[in-house]
Amino acid sequence: MPDPETIKDIGNIFNALLSDTEAIKYYNLALSIDPNFVPVINCFHPVNCLCPSIYP
Repeated sequence: MPDPETIKDIGNIFNALLSDTEAIKYYNLALSIDPNFVPVINCFHPVNCLCPSIYP
């Protein structure tokens, strides 16, 4: 099974590159592995602020 931490890190890379759609895709993938993985849940706040039309 993939590691949600690694997948979150990939999402963080896309977020740093301002590719919010891709970041959200990886954050959602990490949450599908572990829905209670708090580091990923915390990642949604900055993305949501940057791109509220994609993830309200």
